[in-house]
Amino acid sequence: MSVTITTGHLRRKKKVKSKHIKQKYRKQWESDETFKNWIVPVSDDPYKAKCTVCDVKLSCEISTLKRHVLNTQHVRRASASSSAKDVSTYFQNRQTDQNRKVMEAEIKLSAFVAEHNISFMAMDHLSELLKSCFPDSRIASEIAIKRKKCTSTVKNVVGDFQKDYLDNIIKNNKFSVLVDESTDISATKTMCIIIRYFDDQQKKVMSSLWELAPLFEAGDFTMAAEGATAEAMYDLIIKKFSDRGIPLENIIGFASDGCNVMMGSQNSVASRLRENLPGIFIFKCICHSMHLCASEACKKLPRRCEDLARNIYGFFKLSSKRQAQYLEFQVFTNSKIHKILHPSQTRWLSLLSVVNRLLEQWNSLKLFFTQKWLEEKTVAAELIYRELHDDFIKLYLLFLQWILPKFIKLNEYFQSADSKLVELDEHIRLMYKELLMCYMQRDYVQQNVISSIAPEDTRYFLPEMYLGVKIMIETQKPDISTKKEELKEFYSRCRDFLITGCKEIKKRYDFSDDLLQLLKYLSPEEAASNQTRNVCPSILPLMQKLPRIVNNADDFQKIDDEWRILPVVNKLPLYEISSQKTDEFWIKIRDGTELKTLASFALNVLCLPYSNADCERIFSEVNNMKTRLRNKLITSTINGTLLARQAIRNHGNCTNFQVPSEMIRKMKDKKKDDLNATESEVLETIQNLYGEE
Repeated sequence: MSVTITTGHLRRKKKVKSKHIKQKYRKQWESDETFKNWIVPVSDDPYKAKCTVCDVKLSCEISTLKRHVLNTQHVRRASASSSAKDVSTYFQNRQTDQNRKVMEAEIKLSAFVAEHNISFMAMDHLSELLKSCFPDSRIASEIAIKRKKCTSTVKNVVGDFQKDYLDNIIKNNKFSVLVDESTDISATKTMCIIIRYFDDQQKKVMSSLWELAPLFEAGDFTMAAEGATAEAMYDLIIKKFSDRGIPLENIIGFASDGCNVMMGSQNSVASRLRENLPGIFIFKCICHSMHLCASEACKKLPRRCEDLARNIYGFFKLSSKRQAQYLEFQVFTNSKIHKILHPSQTRWLSLLSVVNRLLEQWNSLKLFFTQKWLEEKTVAAELIYRELHDDFIKLYLLFLQWILPKFIKLNEYFQSADSKLVELDEHIRLMYKELLMCYMQRDYVQQNVISSIAPEDTRYFLPEMYLGVKIMIETQKPDISTKKEELKEFYSRCRDFLITGCKEIKKRYDFSDDLLQLLKYLSPEEAASNQTRNVCPSILPLMQKLPRIVNNADDFQKIDDEWRILPVVNKLPLYEISSQKTDEFWIKIRDGTELKTLASFALNVLCLPYSNADCERIFSEVNNMKTRLRNKLITSTINGTLLARQAIRNHGNCTNFQVPSEMIRKMKDKKKDDLNATESEVLETIQNLYGEE
């Protein structure tokens, strides 16, 4: 029996199996919380995924991937991988911290070299010495600083940090400029530019080096042909501030020595400043002025006084034998074992130290040169012997010992780093009157306006001058009192000394200047006193004379209102006020009361210059730095070293010098610049050898 099966029947009876579609890798899985930490695609197979933890390939079925996540081995390996990642991050942080400590150590070593004026070449051995001394120190083992890097760090890291620090202050605050020029041992003429400003971080008025700039740049033949003219120096000063983006409106004062190129009435640096910066306060250095006054007055005394000092110094200078012989006479006369000093032409009022030393050693010198003249019969010994036995030479030295301290005391007082501006007028007037009353009638000096007194007016001369107690005692001795003519000449020369000194002071200091007289009201005692308000009820006259500090009518009124109420608002006790420095007093007023506008005005006024002593200090540092053995130091290196020293002094010294993060950043940038520069040099060398191709 045959059975016929149709196609439709088979189709109904047989179940047809559907074809499976493979899953491709999906990019979205990499952001899925379940898969993102371990799944990556397989580059040559789009249907596969790879587990980076287990290092196996998986099909891209979602069920397969989910099962793999739950796999025991995968879970264990993923946990271990996560811990390893944390450990690597830890070591990475440790490495970064280590690099910072190494850079700090290198900066501190550079600061040590700069502060103590050590040769940069010493770093070639010091870095290696530290490694050998501290082999167990990771920091010491990684220090890599030699001469060139140390020089660069001092100039471009520490010094540049200090320059940026000063930039930020004077860009937003008033400041004064002090300048002076000098020639160092290598015949390089430089200009020292000092800025005087209020430092809110240090809480005081400060004077800091801004730049030590060469007047004759290498290759600048035009400047060399013109010389150090007033125009060239003015342009140099302005350029140094303009290049750093410092607003010239912030310059309120200028001070220098009294030479014509700086302070002449026409065609000088000062005249150009008056023309281009109207209202600027310009003042000749009071220390230079006192030195010149004393020097001119000393010319009225016999030249043989100074010649005696030079001859005695020259007699001992190059002979160790004579110095050893002289020691015996010092012991015999119970004199102090001191050397003879040399009168300097450049040191301010150094003559007093020489005079004091001669008078201290007078008896031992007389005995020594008496023996030398009798034994050797040399011209030098005879000349000194005769001068030492001249009673009037000693009389002149005693006069100088009495009169010179009056000049030196004022000179030293205004060389102080503290602000003494408000006391300037009072001290100069007191000294001037003291000199006048030595030879003029006291009533005439006290009852007349000081600016109208004529020091040379013979009508008011005293019949007997006052020249100190020692002169009075010496002139009573028979050996001197009997010599009438010589005594008359002595008094005449001493009077000429006093007259010349007073005339020079009057010529260099304007006693009729109201500004200098008004400044005294900013002293703590005057400012906090109710009685001062009877004499000075308004401070407007002072504000009007300083238009570069304040020139707004609203500010005038606000400052004046605060001035009038200051004695009422001030809570400081009298004993505390009298013991305070001027800038400290105004800082307390600013921070402790609402009188902030008045206090800010007063602090700006204290930034006005009156002495050029800070420039002289810088030149002294340069002389200690640029010696005969280090005369090849270029000006930019000296400038960077001086700035670095200032940054170190802000922290005390190199032992407690704290390296700020900004210096670390500059250190990193410098390393990148050096690396790029090295690569550029290599490329340039290759191009020179093989051409640009």
